[in-house]
Amino acid sequence: MAFNNSQRGSNRQFLDIFLDGITFFKDSYVKIILPLFFLAFMPIVLTTFLLPDLLYQESLLSGQANTILNQIIETGEMPSQENYDILIQYFALFIGNMIFQLLIDNIFTIFGFCLVAYYLYQTYLNRDVDLWESMKERVNFNLLLVIFILGIGFPFGLIFLLIPGILIFGYFIFSIFTYSADEFDNSISTARRIAKGSFLRIIGIAVLSLIITAMINLPYTLILDIIWPVNNATYISWLSPATRNYFMLLLYSLSSQLVNMLLTPLMLCLLTPLFAHNLQEKGIITGVSELSGWKAKARSSKPFQLKEGMFCPYCGERIKEIVNECPNCGRSLRFE
Repeated sequence: MAFNNSQRGSNRQFLDIFLDGITFFKDSYVKIILPLFFLAFMPIVLTTFLLPDLLYQESLLSGQANTILNQIIETGEMPSQENYDILIQYFALFIGNMIFQLLIDNIFTIFGFCLVAYYLYQTYLNRDVDLWESMKERVNFNLLLVIFILGIGFPFGLIFLLIPGILIFGYFIFSIFTYSADEFDNSISTARRIAKGSFLRIIGIAVLSLIITAMINLPYTLILDIIWPVNNATYISWLSPATRNYFMLLLYSLSSQLVNMLLTPLMLCLLTPLFAHNLQEKGIITGVSELSGWKAKARSSKPFQLKEGMFCPYCGERIKEIVNECPNCGRSLRFE
């Protein structure tokens, strides 16, 4: 019974942190979307200008590979050497393009997280901080280490063995907050200590962020396919060296990934309250719930104050002097 109560308390605490992160996301979105959106757009530019030849070859081989695979399934016979070579070439191109795009996307995402994370943490604690000054201070040698661990190590871990990638994310994701902060000794290793005991909550936050993004992206994609249907032949014509159209490739990629780009700050904003909560649990900072910037601003707003010459909101009687009750209807004029 005690275990069940503890489990329910832990679940409730996680829910509170998650809801806190959602509200923090709504209040912080406008401030941080510009740099994160720009960095999310850069992989599209690089992919469009660096990979069109490889993507073109992959698209051409895709139809042949599907035909060969269908024949193998229907007949149960092994493919000829020629068909086998086509399959090997197709899968090599497919995996190579996928790895390159995943690495580029992840490197720029982690780069953006690193630039903005400490600003969000300070904002969450109601500290006065300028976004652009904070971003400039975050560019140092440790940034390269974080990008190497999370930007390169994490996706490779996911691609080849899955579990190592999840472990890297769970243990080191808080390094985006700590790597360039004096209060954390500019330390990446400090991130592991702060994350200790919260592995499942970190993974849970990441999964929920992906689910929310997917739920919003699904109807958007369905609507986009109706408004702008692009078949395989059209896409190949944009990739073909003879008829290559970089503008259409950019526009198509941008429209396809627009939701993901616009929701880039979501995971970061969800992680910020969890990071601050872990700091409080470990005694590194105190009073997180009272320091949350957006909550503090809401609480610090001044209540309405009655002034001489105003009218009673209930009966319309003119108030000649400041009083607690309306002299005409007797209703309270204290608004707190």
